Amino acid sequence: MEIQVDGWIQAGNVAVDAENWNTWWPPAPPPCKWAYTAQDSAGNIYHAEEEVGLTPVFYRFHAGDDTAWVQPEFDDSGWEQIKPWDFPEDRWQGIGWFRYVLQVDSLLWHQPLGLHIFNIFGAVEFYLDGKLVHQVGKIVASKEDEEALIMWDPVPISFHPPPGHSGGKSRHIVALRYSSFFWDSPIWSGQRWSLGWYISDLKQMTANRAKILRRVTFHQMFLMGVFMAFALMHFLLFLFYPRLRANLYFAALTTCFALVVYFWFQPDFITDAVHFVWHLRLRNAAMTLMMFSAMRLTYLLLYPKLPRIFTPFFLVGLSLTLWNWLRPFIITDTYLIVFYIAAFPEILRVLVASRIRKREVRLEGSWIILLGMTPFTLVGVYYLLSLLNVVPLPWEFEDFPTPFYAMLIVMISMSVFLSRNFAQTNKNLEAQLIQVKALSEKTIQQERERAQLEAENARKSQELEEARQLQLAMLPKTVPKLPHLEIAVYSKPATEVGGDYYDFHLDGNGTLTVAIGDATGHGMKAGTLVSVTKGLFKSLAHEDSLPQILQKMSAALDSMNLGYLYMAMMLVKYQENKITISTAGMPPALLHKADLNQVDEILLKGLPLGGFPDFQYQQAEIEFRSGDTLVLMSDGLPEMFNDADEILDYPTMKKLVEEVTSKSPQAIIDYLVAAGEKWANGRPQEDDVTFVVMKARN
Repeated sequence: MEIQVDGWIQAGNVAVDAENWNTWWPPAPPPCKWAYTAQDSAGNIYHAEEEVGLTPVFYRFHAGDDTAWVQPEFDDSGWEQIKPWDFPEDRWQGIGWFRYVLQVDSLLWHQPLGLHIFNIFGAVEFYLDGKLVHQVGKIVASKEDEEALIMWDPVPISFHPPPGHSGGKSRHIVALRYSSFFWDSPIWSGQRWSLGWYISDLKQMTANRAKILRRVTFHQMFLMGVFMAFALMHFLLFLFYPRLRANLYFAALTTCFALVVYFWFQPDFITDAVHFVWHLRLRNAAMTLMMFSAMRLTYLLLYPKLPRIFTPFFLVGLSLTLWNWLRPFIITDTYLIVFYIAAFPEILRVLVASRIRKREVRLEGSWIILLGMTPFTLVGVYYLLSLLNVVPLPWEFEDFPTPFYAMLIVMISMSVFLSRNFAQTNKNLEAQLIQVKALSEKTIQQERERAQLEAENARKSQELEEARQLQLAMLPKTVPKLPHLEIAVYSKPATEVGGDYYDFHLDGNGTLTVAIGDATGHGMKAGTLVSVTKGLFKSLAHEDSLPQILQKMSAALDSMNLGYLYMAMMLVKYQENKITISTAGMPPALLHKADLNQVDEILLKGLPLGGFPDFQYQQAEIEFRSGDTLVLMSDGLPEMFNDADEILDYPTMKKLVEEVTSKSPQAIIDYLVAAGEKWANGRPQEDDVTFVVMKARN
């Protein structure tokens, strides 16, 4: 069986890269096994394996720009033949065309494949058989107008056989129109041209891209959060005790390492070429500052004076950082890496010397740092050997960035070391004697304060009980009796005095107005706000417009200058098989329509009362016929937490209501309350729980 490597998209589970150079650089790797699996129309499966050698892929290249070069039938035999990694810098005019012959197996015709173009550093148009498949950036004639990008997400692509082609492999022409005006700038000196593209399974490409972004985001955010937490903690320790300057340098070290983590993972999210240059500059500057901070901290801990050897390290590192600012692609992978490799053993040397020559040690416990640096040293040596192809890496860096987590162990050991010495500094005899004297005086004072506290607690308990009785007295003793409406209510405060409230008003014409509210917080302030709200409701409930009632109540509460006290409120009017609803910051009402047998949320926007008196509230009118059920509630049950800190949430609340809509209002409330107690699993109630359930009857 003939097996063609260059440009053949293989059938089966593997799609061959259109450019083999994407995974290797010269010299070419040794021959490898290539598997081929196919299935004909009769269901026969064919499988073959062959050892093939990868040969370089050649483009046809021509500088300049001509729209005729996109045509598949264009004769490019006179064009220059180049390898992908041999960019024609001396012949580049800012824009050029690359053409490539691609053969596709018939099993991949009309299949959903994906195209991924990367490392653009300019703008590119990708043509397949003369048709524009994908465009990144914008092809322009000058550098000032160019939109230079370096990476893009995969896009769908499919191959179609030419007319009359019945099987085998079809021939396709790939043409890339590429513009880049960055190669003339000295900033880009040392950057290799690496415009790449490949075609593979779209679903797998998208999944791989999403997986990479998830992992990169997790490692970036987790490590940055941990290191910044260390930085904040030790900076505060320095503010509390400035004499221990090691905390300040350690805060600087962890801050620099948080920046290194950010810049190290950020390239997966960068698409602009100019931003990429700034990214390299800032990343290497942060790494250099990190090494300076680590060396300065080590010398400060173990030597009375700063050793002279720090000066040449500082000058070399500063010079390389400045050079990197001007030539980021030349310095990144050479001189700076040598500097980092040289600085780290110097830190180890100082720490080891502190364990051997005791007279030079200023602070005891340097073994803690050495113990923490052991994993980082081993990981660093292993990664260095992997770069030299001596040992393989056990996993990809994006899957688990081992050096960064090894550095986390170093930071933990350093934090333990500093905390230990900080504690030892404050453990002296004078402080202990003062503490003993203060303890005896404190004991007497505590006895006095305890007696006062018990009396105060008794007084407050009495006041709270009186307030609780007052609040219960404000709630309706009975619910209104209407011929075609059944109502049930429930309210359980989280503390002695709650902030939930419900009320009714029945007009002479049979119109029923229902109110349910939730005041800010709990306790006496919430009870006071409920009292005021009840009075406002009684005086305004007879009015027809619910939004106007809410607006007047909000204006009245605002004029009372109650501070940061607000009242969420929902009003419902019922008359002749119709309900009107308006809300001010309450959870959505749940409406079950008997004829449709479904529960819908009635969600209206509205701010709580007392904050914005001119807010325009909304209202909704809904048919409410026999068998329909309306559930009004506060946020106490939907936002209840269990013993595992998990919230019940509103979708679950909706499902619970769906399970009992055929029952009476009281049975519905009993079911919801029981479900809440089961969910809490013994966790104390933290918010007030209130329900008003209405059901229409014949």
